[in-house]
Amino acid sequence: MRSVRILIVLLGVTLPLTAGSIFGHVRLSNVRDCESLQVQLRALDSALVIPLRVDNQCRYGQADITPGIYELTAQAHGYYDYASSSFQITPSRQVLHDAVLTRISPYSLWGAFVAFLFSNLGAVIAFFALLLAAFELPRYIKRPTFTIYAKPTEPYCHTADVVFRSSAAPARYSIHFCRVWVANDGNHDAYHVEAFASRVFREEAQSGGGRKFKLMTKFRPLNLRWANSWQISKDPVTVDTDSLVKNRISTCTGRFLDLGFLVDPTKVDEFAETIHLPAGKDSQQARQAEGNVVLFLTLDSILDDSGGTLGKGKYLLEIMIDCDTIDAQKFYLYIEIVDWKSGQLPDMEIRPASDIELRAIAAKRQHRSLWMQIVSMRRQHGAQRFFIP
Repeated sequence: MRSVRILIVLLGVTLPLTAGSIFGHVRLSNVRDCESLQVQLRALDSALVIPLRVDNQCRYGQADITPGIYELTAQAHGYYDYASSSFQITPSRQVLHDAVLTRISPYSLWGAFVAFLFSNLGAVIAFFALLLAAFELPRYIKRPTFTIYAKPTEPYCHTADVVFRSSAAPARYSIHFCRVWVANDGNHDAYHVEAFASRVFREEAQSGGGRKFKLMTKFRPLNLRWANSWQISKDPVTVDTDSLVKNRISTCTGRFLDLGFLVDPTKVDEFAETIHLPAGKDSQQARQAEGNVVLFLTLDSILDDSGGTLGKGKYLLEIMIDCDTIDAQKFYLYIEIVDWKSGQLPDMEIRPASDIELRAIAAKRQHRSLWMQIVSMRRQHGAQRFFIP
């Protein structure tokens, strides 16, 4: 009997030593919310759930907890649920754990949406990438692109007699018009097309045989005008926006763009006076020095000075073509003005610039994407060839 009593005493002493305990405090924004607070332990190595006692100060505690690995959760009305990371309860050990609950804001739907975004960031990025591709891919596949064609012969360039009626007798002048063909050889119509003369380079004589072009700093960058829609007089006129912006250039076709015009050298001074161009001494001397063989560029404002006219010589003209759906494309024209004798066609050359001439001004040909190269190649060799006059 004595040995049995000793065993019972030993068991009574060791039983409390095999259990653990946990105590803590849950922080809420309002102490009165402690009435709805529920705290419990969940054993991760079994299905055991232990509700913990909570007082009116949001303090909780429990002794005689079986050792193991647990997770503590806390819930209160109007707060987000709280879940701790796993921790271990060992025999004869007191665990202290405080928790903080966040109140649910009035914009809980927005908070849930933000939480969803951050938890599914990869899916959101993929969704917006697909959405962007849905809008941008058709614009990339179906798009216009331009090519400039220029020749010194008809129908690009032609001579016509033009009559100007004024208060005095009508004045007749022989004018040689120069145009370039702007072709849309892409696979989509181009809307609101503009042409901009941005720079002019003039070739200088070189003793070594090389070619050097110098930028004409007096040139005034302005818009070029579309054919059959420009005004060459300085008289006040109602400006037609269609002369500067072509509403539409269909695919496989194009439009003529006015480049400039020459006037019969024997009547240049009279022509300038008739259409009220500036007639200063410097302008007259500059024209006479070139034998009155002058190309008046058909710009937004017709200018009769060194900023808007080209005399005898060799030039490179930079033109930018732009529309709604693509970035501006640059093109370069080679213009050589030699002479114009009465009764003959002007001796001049107009063509796209060569690679050698582009290298002389550190410029490159207009780059096309691989897709546009394929489209253009199919147009040139297929049944849907674009029209070139």
